[in-house]
Amino acid sequence: MLAQNDLATAILGNLSAATPAERNLARRAFLPEVAHRTGAEVADMTEFRHPIIAGSSTATVRYPTTPLPH
Repeated sequence: MLAQNDLATAILGNLSAATPAERNLARRAFLPEVAHRTGAEVADMTEFRHPIIAGSSTATVRYPTTPLPH
C-alpha cells in the first residue's frame, strides 16, 4: 500500500505506523498474524485472497523475467 485515505483506514486499519512489509496487502492476506498485529483483519479472508492470487498470476504471466521481491 502506497497511500491511505479514510475509507482504506476504515477497511484495513490505520497502517501509518506499520512497516513496509506489514503494509503489503498480499503478505497480509496470507499471513494473518501480520494483519492481526496491524489491527487490519479481514472477515472473509478467502474473498480477500482471490484478487491477490489473480493479480499475482497475471503479473507472472505478463512479466515472466521480472524477479520476485524478497
